[in-house]
Amino acid sequence: MAWPRSASDVASDAWGWLKDAEHCYRNSEDGTPEQSAAITAMASAAIAGLLAKQIKD
Repeated sequence: MAWPRSASDVASDAWGWLKDAEHCYRNSEDGTPEQSAAITAMASAAIAGLLAKQIKD
């Protein structure tokens, strides 16, 4: 079970997750499973950040 977190916390954390995933993407070889996972992580982080921002606003 997840602990309750504020939308502001999730929104700020999501942009950190996005930066981490982007770093992994830039350091991975084209077409590798790592690159695919980084793309998925970037998309997930962006969605989490946008949803949290909507809740916060």
